[in-house]
Amino acid sequence: GGEDLESFRFRSFEEIRSMLMQVTMGLAVAEEELKFEHRDLHWGNILLKRMPRSASLSSRALRESNGNSLSPVDDSHKTRYVLRGVPIQVDTSGLQVQIIDFTLSRLEAKARDPGSGEANQTADDDFVAFCDLSLDEWLFK
Repeated sequence: GGEDLESFRFRSFEEIRSMLMQVTMGLAVAEEELKFEHRDLHWGNILLKRMPRSASLSSRALRESNGNSLSPVDDSHKTRYVLRGVPIQVDTSGLQVQIIDFTLSRLEAKARDPGSGEANQTADDDFVAFCDLSLDEWLFK
Protein backbone atom coordinates (compact mmCIF):
# COMPACT_ATOMS: atom_id res chain seq x y z
CA GLY A 1 0.00 0.00 0.00
CA GLY A 2 0.89 3.59 0.37
CA GLU A 3 -0.26 7.02 -0.72
CA ASP A 4 -1.34 7.64 -4.30
CA LEU A 5 0.85 9.77 -6.53
CA GLU A 6 -1.74 12.52 -6.77
CA SER A 7 -1.63 13.26 -3.03
CA PHE A 8 1.98 12.26 -2.27
CA ARG A 9 4.33 15.12 -1.35
CA PHE A 10 7.87 14.67 -2.60
CA ARG A 11 10.72 15.98 -0.49
CA SER A 12 13.41 16.13 -3.16
CA PHE A 13 14.20 15.86 -6.83
CA GLU A 14 15.85 12.50 -6.07
CA GLU A 15 12.51 11.12 -4.85
CA ILE A 16 10.81 12.27 -8.05
CA ARG A 17 13.53 10.75 -10.21
CA SER A 18 13.35 7.51 -8.24
CA MET A 19 9.57 7.27 -8.65
CA LEU A 20 9.84 7.84 -12.40
CA MET A 21 12.65 5.29 -12.73
CA GLN A 22 10.86 2.63 -10.67
CA VAL A 23 7.64 3.03 -12.66
CA THR A 24 9.30 3.12 -16.07
CA MET A 25 11.70 0.25 -15.32
CA GLY A 26 8.91 -1.90 -13.89
CA LEU A 27 6.75 -1.30 -16.94
CA ALA A 28 9.66 -1.78 -19.36
CA VAL A 29 10.60 -5.15 -17.87
CA ALA A 30 6.95 -6.31 -17.78
CA GLU A 31 6.43 -5.18 -21.37
CA GLU A 32 9.61 -6.86 -22.58
CA GLU A 33 9.04 -10.14 -20.71
CA LEU A 34 5.25 -10.47 -20.94
CA LYS A 35 4.10 -7.92 -23.52
CA PHE A 36 2.33 -6.34 -20.55
CA GLU A 37 -0.03 -3.40 -21.01
CA HIS A 38 -1.56 -1.70 -17.95
CA ARG A 39 -4.19 0.20 -20.00
CA ASP A 40 -5.32 2.40 -17.07
CA LEU A 41 -2.17 3.91 -15.58
CA HIS A 42 -2.85 7.23 -13.89
CA TRP A 43 -1.83 9.11 -10.73
CA GLY A 44 -4.29 7.14 -8.59
CA ASN A 45 -2.83 3.79 -9.68
CA ILE A 46 0.70 4.54 -8.50
CA LEU A 47 1.27 4.16 -4.76
CA LEU A 48 4.30 5.45 -2.87
CA LYS A 49 5.54 4.65 0.60
CA ARG A 50 8.61 5.94 2.41
CA MET A 51 10.77 3.10 3.71
CA PRO A 52 13.29 3.38 6.53
CA ARG A 53 16.89 3.08 5.44
CA SER A 54 18.44 -0.18 6.59
CA ALA A 55 20.77 0.18 9.54
CA SER A 56 22.56 -3.04 8.70
CA LEU A 57 25.02 -3.36 5.87
CA SER A 58 25.47 -6.47 3.80
CA SER A 59 28.87 -7.85 2.90
CA ARG A 60 28.16 -6.85 -0.70
CA ALA A 61 27.81 -3.31 0.54
CA LEU A 62 31.51 -2.94 1.19
CA ARG A 63 33.65 -1.15 -1.32
CA GLU A 64 37.32 -0.46 -1.44
CA SER A 65 38.32 3.14 -0.90
CA ASN A 66 41.69 4.82 -0.39
CA GLY A 67 43.38 1.69 -1.70
CA ASN A 68 43.60 -0.16 1.64
CA SER A 69 40.47 0.23 3.72
CA LEU A 70 36.92 -0.96 3.18
CA SER A 71 34.14 1.58 3.59
CA PRO A 72 30.57 0.46 4.20
CA VAL A 73 28.04 1.46 1.55
CA ASP A 74 24.34 1.00 2.18
CA ASP A 75 22.93 -0.68 -0.95
CA SER A 76 19.60 -1.52 0.72
CA HIS A 77 18.06 1.51 -0.99
CA LYS A 78 18.57 0.05 -4.46
CA THR A 79 16.10 -1.93 -6.48
CA ARG A 80 17.32 -4.17 -9.26
CA TYR A 81 15.91 -4.88 -12.70
CA VAL A 82 17.09 -6.94 -15.65
CA LEU A 83 16.06 -5.56 -19.02
CA ARG A 84 17.13 -7.43 -22.16
CA GLY A 85 19.80 -9.19 -20.13
CA VAL A 86 21.27 -5.98 -18.74
CA PRO A 87 21.21 -5.64 -14.93
CA ILE A 88 20.10 -2.16 -13.84
CA GLN A 89 20.07 -0.72 -10.33
CA VAL A 90 17.81 2.17 -9.39
CA ASP A 91 18.27 4.21 -6.22
CA THR A 92 14.94 4.17 -4.40
CA SER A 93 15.69 7.34 -2.39
CA GLY A 94 13.81 5.58 0.39
CA LEU A 95 10.61 5.20 -1.68
CA GLN A 96 8.76 2.00 -2.46
CA VAL A 97 6.66 2.41 -5.59
CA GLN A 98 3.77 0.10 -6.52
CA ILE A 99 1.50 0.03 -9.54
CA ILE A 100 -2.03 -1.14 -8.77
CA ASP A 101 -5.39 -1.86 -10.45
CA PHE A 102 -4.79 -4.38 -13.19
CA THR A 103 -8.45 -4.71 -14.18
CA LEU A 104 -7.85 -3.46 -17.74
CA SER A 105 -4.38 -4.98 -18.08
CA ARG A 106 -3.23 -7.50 -20.62
CA LEU A 107 -0.24 -9.83 -20.82
CA GLU A 108 1.01 -12.78 -22.82
CA ALA A 109 2.48 -15.76 -21.02
CA LYS A 110 4.60 -18.51 -22.53
CA ALA A 111 4.22 -22.07 -21.38
CA ARG A 112 7.24 -23.25 -19.39
CA ASP A 113 8.91 -26.61 -19.47
CA PRO A 114 8.26 -28.07 -16.00
CA GLY A 115 11.76 -29.53 -15.79
CA SER A 116 13.92 -26.64 -16.92
CA GLY A 117 11.62 -23.67 -16.43
CA GLU A 118 12.59 -22.52 -19.92
CA ALA A 119 9.98 -21.09 -22.28
CA ASN A 120 8.56 -23.79 -24.52
CA GLN A 121 8.50 -22.27 -28.02
CA THR A 122 6.18 -24.91 -29.48
CA ALA A 123 3.65 -25.19 -26.69
CA ASP A 124 -0.03 -24.75 -27.35
CA ASP A 125 -0.40 -23.68 -23.72
CA ASP A 126 0.69 -20.06 -24.35
CA PHE A 127 -2.06 -17.65 -23.43
CA VAL A 128 -3.14 -14.04 -23.32
CA ALA A 129 -4.52 -12.94 -19.96
CA PHE A 130 -6.96 -10.05 -19.80
CA CYS A 131 -10.36 -9.22 -18.41
CA ASP A 132 -12.93 -9.06 -21.20
CA LEU A 133 -15.04 -6.18 -19.97
CA SER A 134 -17.49 -6.58 -22.83
CA LEU A 135 -18.84 -9.61 -20.93
CA ASP A 136 -19.77 -7.38 -17.98
CA GLU A 137 -22.86 -5.71 -19.42
CA TRP A 138 -23.61 -3.93 -16.13
CA LEU A 139 -20.51 -1.78 -16.68
CA PHE A 140 -22.03 -0.22 -19.78
CA LYS A 141 -25.49 0.59 -18.44
